Parts: sequence; structure tokens; C-alpha cells
Amino acid sequence: MLQRVIFSVLPVVFVFICFTGCEERYADNGTTKDTVSGLADMGDSGFEDAGSDIALSPNLKYIDPFIGTGGYAPWGVGSNLPGATAPFGLVKVSPDTQSVKNYTFQNHCSGYFYTDEYIAGFSNVHFAGTGVPDYGNLRVLPLFFSDKISGKTEDYRSGYKKETEYAEAGYYSVELDSGIMAELTATKRVAFHRYTFPSNTNLKCILFDIGKTLPLSIVTESEMSINHKTGEVKAYAHQNGGLSINFGGYDIYFYGVIEPVPDKLYGWENDENIRENRARCSDGGMCGLLACYKDTQTVNLVVAASYTSFDGAKVNFLSEGKGVDFEEARRLNNSLWNQIFRRVNVEGGTNEEKRVFYSALYHIFMMPTLQNDADGNYRGFDKKNHSAKWGNYYSDFSLWDTYRTLHPFLSLFFSSCQRDMLYSLLQMATQGGYLPKWALASGETNCMVGSPADIVIADSYLKEIEAPYEDLYKYILKTALSPTPKGSGYNGRDGIEDYIRFGFVTLDEGGSVSKTMELSYADNALCNMTIAMNTKESEIFCKSRYNYRNHFSEKTGYFLAKMSNGEFVNEELFDPDKMSYDVLHPDNGDFIEGTAHHYRWFAFYDIDWLIGKDGGVENFVKKLSDLFEKSIREEEEARSDDSRRGQSRRYLWMGNEPDMHYVYLFSLAGRTDLTCKYMNWIRKTYFTPTPDGLPGNDDGGTLSAWYVFSALGFYPVAGTNEYILGCPLFDRAVIELENGKKIEIVKEGETSDEAYPERVLVDGVETTGKRIYFNQIKDGAQIKFIMKK
Repeated sequence: MLQRVIFSVLPVVFVFICFTGCEERYADNGTTKDTVSGLADMGDSGFEDAGSDIALSPNLKYIDPFIGTGGYAPWGVGSNLPGATAPFGLVKVSPDTQSVKNYTFQNHCSGYFYTDEYIAGFSNVHFAGTGVPDYGNLRVLPLFFSDKISGKTEDYRSGYKKETEYAEAGYYSVELDSGIMAELTATKRVAFHRYTFPSNTNLKCILFDIGKTLPLSIVTESEMSINHKTGEVKAYAHQNGGLSINFGGYDIYFYGVIEPVPDKLYGWENDENIRENRARCSDGGMCGLLACYKDTQTVNLVVAASYTSFDGAKVNFLSEGKGVDFEEARRLNNSLWNQIFRRVNVEGGTNEEKRVFYSALYHIFMMPTLQNDADGNYRGFDKKNHSAKWGNYYSDFSLWDTYRTLHPFLSLFFSSCQRDMLYSLLQMATQGGYLPKWALASGETNCMVGSPADIVIADSYLKEIEAPYEDLYKYILKTALSPTPKGSGYNGRDGIEDYIRFGFVTLDEGGSVSKTMELSYADNALCNMTIAMNTKESEIFCKSRYNYRNHFSEKTGYFLAKMSNGEFVNEELFDPDKMSYDVLHPDNGDFIEGTAHHYRWFAFYDIDWLIGKDGGVENFVKKLSDLFEKSIREEEEARSDDSRRGQSRRYLWMGNEPDMHYVYLFSLAGRTDLTCKYMNWIRKTYFTPTPDGLPGNDDGGTLSAWYVFSALGFYPVAGTNEYILGCPLFDRAVIELENGKKIEIVKEGETSDEAYPERVLVDGVETTGKRIYFNQIKDGAQIKFIMKK
């Protein structure tokens, strides 16, 4: 989640963190056809509203885009954004804020931080919930003219009236200190800006800064023009961002129209003061324009983005923006979100619990990001343009995070989206040579460890998502059985040579314990997949999935690093409670973004072995309970000291991924009562309807998907066909699957916080109370929890 990346723009080396219609089909003439999923299709003149005859779901009112937009640096920040986007939209138009007091990169990975005093502008593309900044291109800001304005952000950024800030799905508004009202909405690929100026005689302007972006990112090339007769806007940037620098950066293009046509144009290059009569600017990276008006009160900017070309941006504008006014775009956006929220309904619970639940559902659909233009063209990993014949092409895959919850969620409930994402992964491998770990735009960032794409693919196969698995499997084997060649641009499986030779990654590799565990998890998924496919490699993967056991120290009861001769390192002195709170500290170097506690029960697909190593169920439950009790005390201490609020946690760390499943281990040990006990603590402590209402980076919806699954009462074991039973939050939940069938979750009996499931029935048949399986629910089912105290 924190995501380690090597950032090399500066001479210093930084080690740090690193709906749409999912079934769009493209005809030969570039228009879309055969929208299967019921999300909005697009015709030649813009959106054909898929939901015009369907009443908007009342669930939309519970969405609060401000949840997770604040928090505590460095690692307690949600990194969500309040701006406007369509589900998985290419465009995410949102304010980029700044502060003179607390301006750190960890607070601004999505551009926005809730408590900042200034808005630097409203840029048109963003990440959502990541641990490192990137994107943030084409900054736009309304202001009154001053000859002191330059390309320097501090010369034009604006204060804003916090009490006026408002956001809902697909819409954001705020009043600036100048009295100017800013409003944003979006379609899939087009941002709509509306700026309303107070009546006075000052020259009113819209500033465009194509050279500025988010922290740790640099625009190395930029150009922009505004046609003074037609209002046509064109802009281009090449950016080396916090993550995208790892593959040389990306190109982004904008095309749109500003209305009315400006009365005057000004511009700057290289951050110099503005000069009059400049309709074009071009510079290595510092370039911008001002479009100004004498008497106009309201200015509308409609701008499309593309990663392929100016022509691609224009195609997107003509398809989704031309002839569409601001209110129509907002209504069309509502229609897109409605296609999701009308299918997920919960009853019971408080309004606050519904706000958290539906906001989490909303954040699931922020990433991955739609990348193809309206005609199907996209920029591939070979830096050439291709056509997405199968549907939509996506990128921005934070796979180390999302394989655990988000992709299993899509596979079960929104399978057409997952299908298109699998096709996208295949194109990345075909055009780049290998499956990615963390794909951004048109490149691989090599962020994080393990082989998470393998897990996503295997999990999708087991969940019967239609995809070209034979081709995908060839690329899985390409990295699973041998290292990637030097210079390929892909790290592949870190430590794979050790892993194959010794059965574990040795101390020579940093984070060796975590790397072995992640590779073992991937191999468990591949074991399940290859058994189902009946391939000869099943024997290999079904053996290597247990490689993580080689790190287990009988003397300490924890997983420790080993040397190539098989000896443990510092076994005599090891004390997990004395490991640093800073997970990036060298003391924690055997683990990636975690401690020995965070990885102690990581391999929950092998739960019987883990229970055995703890001396049986009773001791297992005692040790796990002890971890949670220490976590409760640790959290209370941290919340009494602001300097600790944003730190990682030594015991349970819900702000990161490796131990986010721990609360479900009680259920696997037959103690669902303890799952419910500690689940209630997690919900009330870490997931709240507030800007700091997430325990850490949302990681493209990973934490949000964890919450949605947990509120429904079951949790996926990624790479298997299993779901662990937990503790449902609501009295009743009904989710409509894409095949039209419904999963109904019912909670009956005791309703207090001390209640837990005494019995669980699937379609009237009682289960063991530990697991349910995909085949039981894939065509709809009723899951009934009978609660007792």
C-alpha cells in the first residue's frame, strides 16, 4: 500500500511508497455497439443515456466523496479525491490543494488534502487512493486579472471558503475567496468546468497551467493553444511522475472548447510573468495561458483527455462533450453511477453506516482507469496506438493491493468489467513482454513485490470470467519459471532464482520474507488454476505454494529471513515487539511494508498448518486474540499523540494489506464470535464517515472493497473459490449480479454488538459456519445468518 519506488528525477534517491460501460464494443467505423452490461453506450453525438427511464437509486444520496480525503501523514492518509468522475473514468477532474503548514507528498497523492488552505487549480486526471503522486495534468483556475500573475503557483493559487465545499457522485463545487463559484462534473473522458464570477468591473480570467502537476512529478514537455475566434483549446504534456518515471513517463493530450470566446489572451513560458496577446505557448515544461473576459459572468470549459493523440482527444470531445451542457453532463454522470447503485441495496443499520458502506462502494469504481478513446484506440506498452477490439482497455492496476479484495469483488458482482481488465492485462504483456505488477497509463512501474497479476488471473479463471486464459497462462509461466532478462524493463518475480533453487528468497534480497510469502500466495492461486486447467505445471505450483513455510522459525514462532545455507538470521535476538514502528526502517528490512506480526498468519490459504504451528486451535485463538488486544491498546495510545497517528502499526495494521484478513482467521478456527467482536472494533475505529475515515491509503479501492465485503458478511480468499464467513452489518442486503440473479444476505435473531452467527444457511442448507463457495452463489442465493448473543 505504501508502495516503495525509486525516484530518480533528483540526485537524491528516495525510497517510498511507491463505469464506464465495461462492455463497450467497437464497430469497424469506431462507434460503440452491443452494450451488454447496461451501462451507458455512446453514439456519435455524445451519450445515449442508459438510465433515462430508470429512477435514480436513493442509495446515491449516501455517497460522501470526502471520506478518505484527509488523515495523518505519512501512512494514515486515505488519498481519495472529492472531484467529479464517472465509474472507472479516464477523467477525474478535482481540486489540487496546497498548504503552507503541512504540504507533503503523502498528503497529495490524489492532489487534494481536506485541511489545506489553498486551491492551486482544478486538474483533469488523477489517481485515487494511492501512496505516491502522479497525474494531475492541465491545471485550471478562475481568477481576476493581475499583472503580477506568473507561472509560479504561489502567484495565482486561491484560498477558498471551506463551508461552501460540496461533493456528490459526479459533481463538485466550491466558492473561492474571490467570490468565484467553481463547479465540476464529468463524463467518461470529458471534464466539464463551470465558473461563475461575481458582478464587478474586474477582468475575469481562466488560467491554464499545462506545466504544473503534483509533488514528485515533473512535466518535461508542454504546449498549449487557445483559438481566439472559436475558443478551441489544445494542450499536451509529457510527464515523469512519482511512479511513471520508472518507465520514462507518459504523454497526455487535451482538446476542448471554452465558451464564450475570450476577449483577451495572455501567456507565459518558463514561469515568467504573463504577456498579452499570447494564444500559444510551448516550453520544456513551464507553460500556460490566461483566457480573459470583460463582461462575461459565467465561463464553461469542456475538455477531453486522451493518452493517444490530439485526434484521440478530439474524438472523445465530439463523442461525449460537443453539444452537451454542464447540467446534461451531470445528469448523464448520475445515470452511469445509477447503473451500479441500483443493483446494491442494504436495509437496516444507521444512516452513518450506510454513508460509509455506499461511499466505499463508490470508491471501488475509481481505479483501474479507462484508457481507450471513444473509438477504441489506446496507447500500448510498446508506445504505439492500438484498437481495443474486445471492449475497454484499462490501466492503473495497483495489483499488489487490489488482488486481495477489489478484483474478487468485480469478478463476483461486475464480471464484465473484470473481463475487460483481463484482456487489458494480456495486451500489456503482448506489447510489453510481461505481465505487469503495477501498470500506469502506458508503462510498467515495477512497484511492489510478488506476482499479483497471476493471482488476479487465476482468481478470475476460478470465478468463470470469460478471457483468453491460454495466452495469459503463457505469460504467467514466462516469469514463474525463470527471471526476466536485464534491460527488459520488468522486474518479474523478485528473488525468483533463490525461490526456485532454495525454496525461499535469501537474505541477500531485501524484504526476503515478504517476497517468499507473496510468491507462495501466487503459486497457491496457480496451483488451483492449473488443477482446474489440467496442466502439467500443477505439480510445480502445488508444491511451491508451501515455500513460505521454509521461513518459519520453530524457536521464535515467527517467520524470519534465512541465509542461502538455510540458517536463520538473528534468531537468538529476535523480538517482534521491538521492531520499529516505521515499516521502512532497516530493522524491518526482511519485510516489505510490514513487521513480523503483519506476516505471521499471512498465508491463510494454509490455515490448518498455521493452526498446527500454534499448537492447536485453542493456542491459535489465544495468540491471535492477544495480537488484537495489543492492537487496541496501541491504537488508543496512537490516538492520544498526533505524532503517532500517521505511523504504521506494530501489531494489526488495517491501513495496509498483508494482515487485513486477520479478523477472519477467527472464523476459520471456529470462533466467528471473535470475528464479530473485533470486526465491530475495526468498523468503529477505522471506517467512519469523515475525511480521516480510512485507516490508510485506499489503494485504488482496496480498503473500500474490504469494507463492502465485510459489511455483507463474507470475505474472499483470492486465488481460490472460497469466501470466509464473517459478521454482516445490515439486516438485509440484496446484490443483483450481471446475469440478473440476486444474492440476498439476511441477518436474523440477536441484533446487539455482541451478537455472532450461531448458524449460517445457504438456500436453506446449513453450512459449517466457516466458508461458502463460488459455485453456491454464482447464480444467486440466499445467505441467512442466524445471530445469537
